[in-house]
Amino acid sequence: MTAAVTSKPAPAGVEAGAKAKPAPRPVLLQINTSGAWRNVVQFDAGDADACGVIEYHAPGVAVVGRGKLRVVTNDGLQQPLRHWDIEHGWRDWERA
Repeated sequence: MTAAVTSKPAPAGVEAGAKAKPAPRPVLLQINTSGAWRNVVQFDAGDADACGVIEYHAPGVAVVGRGKLRVVTNDGLQQPLRHWDIEHGWRDWERA
């Protein structure tokens, strides 16, 4: 005997068949101009527009401040994801 499959109605405010919005991936942009990393802004790594704005505009701030940039996880561990410096530009972080 097989059980009948019934579908539940979509919750209020959600269209039936709509895909779930991806969970935000909060990260921090940090700058180092004097030996310590300082937070600049939090943004969503899953937002392509925000990532594009950060990767295009943030290096200008670092050049003026003669610093380096990095993007880290915003989960208390601050694990590096990407780095920027004037010699190499943006690159994925690799453990030495």
